[in-house]
Amino acid sequence: MSYNVLVAEPRDSHWASIANGVRRRQPEAEILRVKDGEQAVRFLFQRGLLTEEPDTPDLIVLAADLPLVPVNAILARLRQHPRTRTVPVIFMWPDCGDDDSDDGPPESQQWLHPQPDVLVILGTHRLDKEVADAIHQLSAKRSLG
Repeated sequence: MSYNVLVAEPRDSHWASIANGVRRRQPEAEILRVKDGEQAVRFLFQRGLLTEEPDTPDLIVLAADLPLVPVNAILARLRQHPRTRTVPVIFMWPDCGDDDSDDGPPESQQWLHPQPDVLVILGTHRLDKEVADAIHQLSAKRSLG
């Protein structure tokens, strides 16, 4: 059984750490990276020439500061569509690894916390470990494969 992960992350350095974290828990995972919110929406919801429905990933990793389409709009659309409603999401707060990012999301982003199957990680200098731990937490809640 194939395990598919969609990662929406604009920064190359974070992408490498995220991919390493995914591989720690899901060594055989197929990981697709997009660099902005518009690409994420197109991948998740746009029909292809040869497909009726786009592929549904088993896990989605979203950077909080995606360009073009805000992450809260992506998450809202995910939760409205029957095909993606229950896909687990790891949400990464911006500037992961920076010393001044330890306050967490501001009150304007508190909509994240009550969301089912959404884990918020603040990211430390060990982003790969944070991602692996988040996947482990999600696996404990449900069977991810």
